[in-house]
Amino acid sequence: MGIRTKRRGGGAVAVVAVLAGLVLAGGGALPAGAVEGLDDDALPAVDLETGHRIPEGPLSLGGTAGFLTYAGIRANVRDYTVRFVTSSRAELYRAPMQAVADELRGLGVANLNIVAGQFPEKQPREHEIYVLTEPQVPCRTGSAACAQPLVVPRASPGEYLASAGYVWVVPMVDRYAEVDRRHVLAHEIGHVLGLDHYSASFAGSYQVMHPSDYTAKTYQKGDIAGLTYLTGAAPRGSLDSVTVLSPGTARVVGWGVDPDQFAAASVRVTIDGATVAERATTVRRPDVDSALGLIVGTPRGFDITVTMAAGAHIVCVAVKNFPLTTWQGVGQCRPVTAAGAVAVDRIQGADRYASAAAVSRAAFPSTAPVVVVANGDAFPDALAAGPVASKLGGPLLLTQAAGLPAATATEIARLKPARIVVAGGTASVSDAVCAALAKLTTTMARVGGVDRYDTSRRLATYAFASAGSAYVASGDAFPDALGAGAAAARANGPLLLVNTAANAGIDAPTASLLTKLKTTRVRVAGGTAAVADGTVNTVKAAVADTKRVYGADRFETAIALSKDGFSTSSGAFIVNGMNFPDGIVTPPLAARTGSPVFLSPGTCVPKGVLAELGRLGTRTFTLVGGTTSLTAAVAEMQLCA
Repeated sequence: MGIRTKRRGGGAVAVVAVLAGLVLAGGGALPAGAVEGLDDDALPAVDLETGHRIPEGPLSLGGTAGFLTYAGIRANVRDYTVRFVTSSRAELYRAPMQAVADELRGLGVANLNIVAGQFPEKQPREHEIYVLTEPQVPCRTGSAACAQPLVVPRASPGEYLASAGYVWVVPMVDRYAEVDRRHVLAHEIGHVLGLDHYSASFAGSYQVMHPSDYTAKTYQKGDIAGLTYLTGAAPRGSLDSVTVLSPGTARVVGWGVDPDQFAAASVRVTIDGATVAERATTVRRPDVDSALGLIVGTPRGFDITVTMAAGAHIVCVAVKNFPLTTWQGVGQCRPVTAAGAVAVDRIQGADRYASAAAVSRAAFPSTAPVVVVANGDAFPDALAAGPVASKLGGPLLLTQAAGLPAATATEIARLKPARIVVAGGTASVSDAVCAALAKLTTTMARVGGVDRYDTSRRLATYAFASAGSAYVASGDAFPDALGAGAAAARANGPLLLVNTAANAGIDAPTASLLTKLKTTRVRVAGGTAAVADGTVNTVKAAVADTKRVYGADRFETAIALSKDGFSTSSGAFIVNGMNFPDGIVTPPLAARTGSPVFLSPGTCVPKGVLAELGRLGTRTFTLVGGTTSLTAAVAEMQLCA
């Protein structure tokens, strides 16, 4: 089929267009002799909004969805080289074709590069459009122009990618004004890109694929919607596993698919952002074919051995976005240490109380003899309560000051503890909450002091008859104590809170308690801005092995506490270092697994954490908190700048 002319009022010429034919060819290039035309009626159009197939007569029956594509065509290659075939008439169409190209590029839906000069007619290869203006064209008698898209299969059965094409223009169009030539070419390029006719106005305006009338601008809303739809799909894939084979080598296994490509996808492996391998997928993956409904037979998997230096690294995989030249990351990047790939998981709840309950379930899947409860809206009492709960053999759960949250009550009922210990005075946990807690156990105890520092000492005295190690941190800010709580629980010792202010440096009650506990090792978390030198000196007078452990910021301090307190660890935790709820309940779980706790700003993983995971030989990295606390970027191990 082709383009017919039609008279309208005043003698102006309007262009009416229908498809010349659809050509199917396999493979990436389009070999000569492999082209076969199909009758329009054999390949009906599809209304993309409704999914209804619309049989073609001389014109599409149209619809109300806004645009139509040819059945099966779901994308095009976007980038085309346009060549004019040698003809005395060819140059009449270069300027209007350039106007069409400029509009398509401005819409961001296709890039047409119009090559200077004229060329002999050849079979178009992928990314090529040939424009022919000789009188001998395959258009129907009376037609002004016609087009033929050439297609290759996509990854899904029955779907095709418009990858090349022909446009023929007959001599009658020579008499058209240039703007009308532009309309003719825009219409035929629309066919080459995969659009069919749409025979009703869209949003009150006609469009270039409408077969009877046009506005001054070629592509209209419906056309643009269709062209945007035909720009293709993003790659998909997964990094299934990374296995360290030997010092210096690792095996990377997974799969990758570009939905726009029937052939194997190109995958790229990066280590710490640097490309170490680029390969085509070569492994048959029936599971992927079945799950995604793909054409069976094309290899979708990869199994690549790469070189990897000693230490800890981030391994990622990207798939080439065909037919573009860009690469898109797929799946989840995986941290890898000398011990092998590090699995990343997450513990979370709907809020801080439910999150604490989730941490409790992970640490105590059956029952627990004791539960410690602290205020979840303020941090001081809960900071010291974490190592105490660990020592007593139970979790730390959170409550509101005036009411017991349902998530906390439900978790206590599940644990069936014989004893509940409330950390803090009535200002932190009301008598009403204690009364509710008393109904869930046989023994209740409240441990509180005159202030947060006194409460931390009283909690230590309650839980510890003696303690070879103890940790000291500021009770006026929470960050340093989050990492110190896990280290204290790991060392089976208390976390004592002290006043940050330098004029309160003489902390005799803390030194006296350390002597009473027969402590021989003290670690002070944080720099001088957190704990004054006067306090450190007072403690050191009581315990000779007293050392300040700190870093440049809260994140580095947590790493320093890990280096000082842990030689190896198969697991590690990371919490939001800008807020306290998830971090304060983690020490009992961390102690049971012998793991340190690291801090994140919430959107990335500090670089030093990765190196520390490598030193520790960590195999499991657990996020504590939901995605509002630790985003997906943390789960993907995206390192902070």
